[in-house]
Amino acid sequence: PRSMFGAVIHKGKIIVAGGANEDGL
Repeated sequence: PRSMFGAVIHKGKIIVAGGANEDGL
């Protein structure tokens, strides 16, 4: 999944990062 492009909704949570994993690490 692309959770590394700005703010995305993943697993019901909003992840705001520039290069995060699936959990926004």
